[in-house]
Amino acid sequence: SAIPNGGLWLHVTPAGMVSGTPQAAEVETVVYQVTDSAGDTAQATFSLTTAASGALALVSPAALPQATNGGFFAYQLLAQGGLPPYIWSTSATPQPCYLDWDGWLLCAPTSAASLSIPVTVTDADGTTATQTETLPVGAALTLAGVDSTDGVIHLPPAFAGSAYAAQLDAFGGTGSGYAFSATGLPAWATLSSGGLLSGTPPTSGNVEATLTVADSGGATATASGLINVSSSGQVSRPSYNADPASGFFVEDGQLYDPNGNPFRIRGLDRNHYDSTSWAGGASGAQSGANAVRFFQYAIGDQTGYYDATQFYPVADAQSVANGILPIVTAANVPDSSTGTSGDQSTTDLAAVVGWWVANESTWAPLMSQAAFNVANEWGPSASTAWEYAYQAVQGAISGASGTTITLSDTSATNPFAQTPFALIQGAGGIADQVVVLSNPGGAPGAWTVQSSVALSGYTGGGTLFGGAVGALRAAGYTAPLVIDAGGYGQDLADLASYAAAIQASDPLQNCLFSFHAYGGTTNFQASIAAITSSATSTTVTLDSHLPYHPFNPAYPANGNNYTGQAAYYLSGVQGLTGIDGLQTTNHNNVGGTQGAWTVTLNGSFTGSYVAGTGTIVADSYVGYLFAQLAALRAQNVAAGVLEFGPGNPSGDPTTTGTGPSPTNTSVQQIVAAAEAWGLPWAYWAWDDNSEAGGKTPYTGWFGATLNGPGVYARSAPPDLTAAGLDVLLNPRSGLGALASPAPFLE
Repeated sequence: SAIPNGGLWLHVTPAGMVSGTPQAAEVETVVYQVTDSAGDTAQATFSLTTAASGALALVSPAALPQATNGGFFAYQLLAQGGLPPYIWSTSATPQPCYLDWDGWLLCAPTSAASLSIPVTVTDADGTTATQTETLPVGAALTLAGVDSTDGVIHLPPAFAGSAYAAQLDAFGGTGSGYAFSATGLPAWATLSSGGLLSGTPPTSGNVEATLTVADSGGATATASGLINVSSSGQVSRPSYNADPASGFFVEDGQLYDPNGNPFRIRGLDRNHYDSTSWAGGASGAQSGANAVRFFQYAIGDQTGYYDATQFYPVADAQSVANGILPIVTAANVPDSSTGTSGDQSTTDLAAVVGWWVANESTWAPLMSQAAFNVANEWGPSASTAWEYAYQAVQGAISGASGTTITLSDTSATNPFAQTPFALIQGAGGIADQVVVLSNPGGAPGAWTVQSSVALSGYTGGGTLFGGAVGALRAAGYTAPLVIDAGGYGQDLADLASYAAAIQASDPLQNCLFSFHAYGGTTNFQASIAAITSSATSTTVTLDSHLPYHPFNPAYPANGNNYTGQAAYYLSGVQGLTGIDGLQTTNHNNVGGTQGAWTVTLNGSFTGSYVAGTGTIVADSYVGYLFAQLAALRAQNVAAGVLEFGPGNPSGDPTTTGTGPSPTNTSVQQIVAAAEAWGLPWAYWAWDDNSEAGGKTPYTGWFGATLNGPGVYARSAPPDLTAAGLDVLLNPRSGLGALASPAPFLE
């Protein structure tokens, strides 16, 4: 893992691959750490020098390798010179090709006609270079998943000692009779003629084999296949999670499968639980995802609403049976059309928790093979109300009269003073039920709270289990409980301030916290050219000649010199004391002109700045946000990015992205940052359609599939939108290349 005292552009994968795009000609001092399965660590420090590289130019060939009609083609275009990072764009009609921000040309041809794609690359100074790429299209047999840049198929990673499976596919040729074979496979791996590569690797190391497919007409195609096998990382189930000893669990802020193997969620969100497109061998089972977070709508008890028997078969037959971890999610308040997204009512959350409690017996058979997302995007931002709504607390009931519950707890303060609702369980004469609490009072040994319902008939005993986590654990939910951040899932402050307390309160310490990367996540970053301090403020001049401000692309056209950022993170600055790290700023903090854009920070700093050193990023910068999520592991808090959208497909930072919470942060940037910091991730959404008939436009909305909702076959890449091609099929960062299988195959 990287220790971010150097430039935030530089990352290391868990396997030790260092990568990134230099931001300027500079010298970075970077510290890296390696941790083994026993928890022992070692560190190394090195200097990395980045030199200026001349004029900006496209260096990829204009004539690309041939694509296959009805198949999938991927090629990463390259540029050199100028001032990275680069942004790629095309003026061509998108379908059937898509050029993402990072230069990946992804195509799903629907005819044999040759394609011409005019490409523009723009550097951080606003300089551009152009070239028209020509893509011939034919019917030749090809292996699916090939990175045409280097002719390699990057198969999902494996873990030593853990069962592995990956399905090979092909396009073109006769379209029938495909038979797969391989040379150079290790002894642990077998490849069936149907293309299933499986086995259990005994040790770590890279596997490279030659993969071949033959069709019914005798044509063949080959490619190199690569599998990275990591050391097992297997751990014993921790004592706090030993009862019951089954299911997924959290230790040291990471998620593990029921056998103690590391399990990184790389998956999808599913908007339409009732679509059959995900079922048995079709669509979702071929997506490559190892987890799916799916929405339960219309939960409740009234006519037209459903109990868990409506949703259980979806999780079991369509997810578990296909080796996909289901993350079952409550998306609305029971018996109401009110969605939980953005809802801040603790009474509403109590109703949701009451539904989960009432339906625990239905979900019980899946406790070892599922996770449960309590309430999608519920709660306020940066608020103890979010904390106490989830935090577990319990107390023995000594009496109940009318609406007054008396507790025998002798603590110095009322343990339920901040708890908005609780589960009454095991009380004589009273049914187990979730009640809203108010008016805490009493004294040690006789603390009191008021219930939202009268408790007539009480005969003695019972326990009060407060907060969503306390209530669900008492009801029998032993699987991981997924808890979304407040503020529509986008508030990092909830997680940074309160997630550790919630996790520690959980009797099983088995929560997974979910951050959603939309409009509150940016790609705002720049190199620094100069820094000057006055008595009360500091002006940072950016090394950027873009026609718009790097931290507010709409400026100066809209005249708004507030970026929405409360702070900036600086790194690699030489000569000034105390400036590296997070620095606050005033409300109006951007200014300057093209070639001399500025950011104003609060306070002044001593020393003599070394010109041209350092990097500055917004505190909403994707790499900085995800670094903070990863840092929560030190408190045994497991966090992930379980929703993010397609960003802005146009590649134009001065225009907004897609949907109700648009962001310019691209799919590639989100996935790259999540991978760099070892975070789980899931894309929103497999089937979020915006057009009649369940259709989704190729660009301009969230859905990964064009029709359905969610109709897709691995043999038909043209079923996918531009975002779907990137999320599922990108040969380096797509689900097919990164999502190690869930443990149900073992």
